[in-house]
Amino acid sequence: MNSHKIKSNRLSSRQDVMQWLSDILTPLDTQFSAGDSGFSLWDTCAHYGPDIARMEGLSRALWGIFPLIASGEKEPFSARYIAAIKAGTNPQSPAYWGETGPYDQRLVEMAVYGLGLALLQDRLTDAFTEKELADFYNWLNQISTATMPDNNWNYFAIMVQLGFKRAGLPWDQEVINQRFAMMGAYYLGEGWYSDGEGSPRDYYISMAFHFYGLIYATLNREDDPQRANVLRERARRFAEDFVYMSTEEGAAIPFGRSLTYRFATSAFWCAVAFAELDVLTHGHVKGIILRNLRWWQDKPIFDRDGILTLGYTYPNLAFCEDYNSPGSPYWCLKVFLILSIPENSHFWQSDEQPLPTLEENHTITHGAQIILHPKNDAHVYMLTSGQLELNNYVNTEAKYTKICLLKPVWFHH
Repeated sequence: MNSHKIKSNRLSSRQDVMQWLSDILTPLDTQFSAGDSGFSLWDTCAHYGPDIARMEGLSRALWGIFPLIASGEKEPFSARYIAAIKAGTNPQSPAYWGETGPYDQRLVEMAVYGLGLALLQDRLTDAFTEKELADFYNWLNQISTATMPDNNWNYFAIMVQLGFKRAGLPWDQEVINQRFAMMGAYYLGEGWYSDGEGSPRDYYISMAFHFYGLIYATLNREDDPQRANVLRERARRFAEDFVYMSTEEGAAIPFGRSLTYRFATSAFWCAVAFAELDVLTHGHVKGIILRNLRWWQDKPIFDRDGILTLGYTYPNLAFCEDYNSPGSPYWCLKVFLILSIPENSHFWQSDEQPLPTLEENHTITHGAQIILHPKNDAHVYMLTSGQLELNNYVNTEAKYTKICLLKPVWFHH
C-alpha cells in the first residue's frame, strides 16, 4: 500500500477527496476472484456466516463506488462490482447471495443498492440485461415483506423502494408509508430519535436516520413534499445539537456503537451538503467534513495491504460489536456521498470555515447528553445518562455510561 498517498493528500478539493477514495478502494481490487460476488478480508467472524460477510464487504464498498459513478468522472472500479452484483443476484449462479430470512444481515446491505438505483437510474440499469435486471430486482424486493428489527433497519426498505421508483422499476408506496409509520414511534422531538423505541441515541441517529432521511427528502421531494419538509426540519434541528460533537481539529466524540465505522460520524454532514440543507454555511459544513477526514488520514487504520482494520484509531477488536465482520468498517464510505455533488456547487466552491461560535455548555435533552465545549481548548467532554442498552453490543457500559472525553492526543497509537 502506498501509505504516503493516503497521508499526504491535502483533502481540500473534490479531486482530492476523489483521489482519497480511489486510494482506499484500490487495495480491494486484489480481493476479487472471477465470477465471485464478494471478498474475504480478514479471518475474524461475526454472528452471521462468512458467505454473508463476503457479500457485506463488497456491498459496503459500493457506498463509495456509486457516488463516484454519479460524479461523472472516469473511474476504474464499477465494471468488476457490477459483474459481482450480477453474480450475487442470479439464482442460477454458484455465487448467488441467497434467499434472506428474518433479521438477516443481507437486508442491511440492500440499502446501498437502493442508493445506487436512486442516484444513477438508467446509468446503472442499462448495465444489466433484461434477465439480469429482473434477478437484481427480485433479490432486492425480498426486503419489501421482510421481518426486521424495529429500528433504523426500516430505512433500508425505504431506500430500496426509492431506488426502484427512481429507476423506473415496480415500487410500493405502502411499504414506504408503513416503514415511516413504524419509525414515527421513536421520534423524541427537537430532531432526535431513539434507535427503536427506548433504545440508544448515538451516531446511528446521524449516520442512519438523518442520513437516509435527507437522501429521501432530496430525491423524492417533488412527489412527497410534506414528508420531505418534515425530514428536513428535523435534520435542521438535529444539526444544531450535533455540531457540538466535533472539535475544531476535526475529531468526533468516541461514543456509542459501531465506532469501527470511523469517519461515518461525518456522514450526516455529507447528507446535509447533498440536500443543500439551510443550516450553517456551506463553508462550515465543508470544514467539518474535511477536517474530520484529515484527522483520520494519519491514523494507522489500514493494514499493510491497505485494507481497513477492525478497531478505532488502530486495530483493536475490543471496539467491535458482534455484528462487525472484516468488511464492516467500509460503511465509513458513506461520506463519499459528497462526490455526487457537482464541482460547480456552492458546497465545493466555498472556502472551509472553522466551527461556528458554540456555547461552552450545551444540553441535549432528548439525547440525554451534556456537551462541554470550552473555548480555546482541545478537549470536548460529553456527560451522558440513560443510554445503557444491554442488547448484543460489546463493552456496552464503556461505550454508553462513562464520561466521554475527547482529547486528540489520546487517540494516537
